[in-house]
Amino acid sequence: MATAVSQVPVATPAQLEQMVSSYIAQGFTVANRTPDSVTMLKKKEFNILWAVIGLVVCLLPLLVYLIVYATQQDQMVEIRLDPAAAALGAVGFQMSPDGAWWWDGKTWQDPTKTVPPTATYSNDGAQWWDGCIWRPVSVKANAIESGVPSHLPSENGSHAPMPKPPVAHRASTDPVGAENPIHPVQATSRYS
Repeated sequence: MATAVSQVPVATPAQLEQMVSSYIAQGFTVANRTPDSVTMLKKKEFNILWAVIGLVVCLLPLLVYLIVYATQQDQMVEIRLDPAAAALGAVGFQMSPDGAWWWDGKTWQDPTKTVPPTATYSNDGAQWWDGCIWRPVSVKANAIESGVPSHLPSENGSHAPMPKPPVAHRASTDPVGAENPIHPVQATSRYS
């Protein structure tokens, strides 16, 4: 009988080990291992309990189970190191090299108008992470384009407009002792 084979690309050796552990937890065993790939196998198992229940309760469920069992295949997964998988990084979407666009699988999208559906949001929901920098969430883009709510629940459970991120100020003293507010340096990115 044929074996169903699937390939899982990963970007780093650490991700390779994590995927191996994940499949081991699902009942797979390591069949072959090289420095950059692991082949894992999970054999189909005959469940004697269901066979006995089928025989005792009714012959029809037993026949159905036997048909299902006969159509099942052994499963094998090969996990390979693939540097191209790192292009998506941990964010689940791809940004253009200049950071001006993100790829939705069909077209390039403007990150100032649409937020990727898999984007990670800051705790206050006012910014999203593009893999390199935090970007402000446009309320219109947030509500209309991405389907993510444009507001967060307040402490009493009612919904209030999304707050603006707080602006931190540090005060320093000049040589004569006068207060001189220093505004935080705006985050720079590799895109600018």
